[in-house]
Amino acid sequence: MLKKLTKEDAAYAAERCWALYQDPASRCYPVHESRETMARSFAVFCEYESGTLLGYWSGDALTGVCELYFEKETRYLRITALYAWDDACAALEAFLDEIDSSYAGYEVNAGTPPENARLAEALLCHGYAVAEENFDLRYDAVSLTPEKSTMQGIALLEDETDDGFEEYALLHDAWFPDDYWVSARLRELQGDWQAFTLRGKTGIEGALFVLTGHRMAEVYALHAESGQAARELLKAMLWQNEAAEFGANEILFMVRIEDELQVQAALDCGFTLFGRYTGWKKAI
Repeated sequence: MLKKLTKEDAAYAAERCWALYQDPASRCYPVHESRETMARSFAVFCEYESGTLLGYWSGDALTGVCELYFEKETRYLRITALYAWDDACAALEAFLDEIDSSYAGYEVNAGTPPENARLAEALLCHGYAVAEENFDLRYDAVSLTPEKSTMQGIALLEDETDDGFEEYALLHDAWFPDDYWVSARLRELQGDWQAFTLRGKTGIEGALFVLTGHRMAEVYALHAESGQAARELLKAMLWQNEAAEFGANEILFMVRIEDELQVQAALDCGFTLFGRYTGWKKAI
């Protein structure tokens, strides 16, 4: 049986899900920094107008949790948590059936490690297709000291009012057409992003976009025409994080497996392989 969870359920739900999150065979994305951050997310989604937190009950026992984020205007939906234990197969079936019946017209997105075979099988059976396969690369900003970039022409944008934003916005949408963080969303997101642009003879020729945070930041997009340009943009971002008063302790970078240039640039800058990520999509 499915029903919405309450704030009173959030701590227990997070405790069970966090234990599963430790194992790639039962983990799903997005990344959580700790059990406490997962519990806070669950508590928010219990009453969130753009999300919901569902529980699957086998008798009197909670045996599954599904957190969903959705945007009614764009018909976008992301599965932000999907965990099940004990009667796991029944729970996954119930959650995915509920998504199919309640979100007609939406594009559904989900992310898993390839090791989570049970969830991958359930997604395939419900008509989801693989949209991308990435390396999950991590940079330990606590232990490492980045090398400072020496390339001329790198500038930092942090707000839509910054000089160069309008020029960058057009390129951002052209370079990253399938990215969730289109320039229109950047205009709405105040103070939580940075874009490092690389200007050459013809204007902006490369860029790196990162969502900032105290404990964790994430590089969402990188466009560079050479390995050197990619490395220098990464160095500029890492140096800025090092110099910030509240820089991130860890930086996540999802790189497409086939993009050897970006993978090598990230490894050269101190990123290491944490795992792999499979992105799934389905139009209902």
